[in-house]
Amino acid sequence: MESDLRRRVAYTERTTDLDEIRRLMLLLIMLKFAINSYQAVGFLLSDLDVHPRRLPSFILVVPPINRQLMDLWFSLVYIMDDFGPRALDYDQCGYRETREQVDKTRKQYGADPEWQGWFEDMQDLVSLMEKQVPLSADQIADPSQIPYWLAPSPLAPHKLAKRPTWW
Repeated sequence: MESDLRRRVAYTERTTDLDEIRRLMLLLIMLKFAINSYQAVGFLLSDLDVHPRRLPSFILVVPPINRQLMDLWFSLVYIMDDFGPRALDYDQCGYRETREQVDKTRKQYGADPEWQGWFEDMQDLVSLMEKQVPLSADQIADPSQIPYWLAPSPLAPHKLAKRPTWW
């Protein structure tokens, strides 16, 4: 992935294609997040040095971080197989989920004056996404038309059709 990233960075230096730049930023953010998460888990599990900020109870955060990290790596590999369309699908799903979260929160806290600043910030984010993510007028009017991004877990079989003999 790193070599492909380097090639794409070199390409974007010669283009004004905003969609390609947006896709590259998506990849960079995902890659940096994955690397940071991996390094954080490595720090938490290290027994090479005694660090005053490393607490034994931190081990409890490792399973959720690993799950998130695996989802991220699977998504990165999946996106890289057909970068343009799949990065667009990922961005559009992010728009849908942002809109759904804002709507859900508005139902619960919409009348609370303390939440108004958050709603303004989120509306700014939604407006920015509508400008930067290629969306149709129908998708903006009804985000439920945008398919969800599948995590790797729904792709795995829940039961083996035939268990191996060693099972």
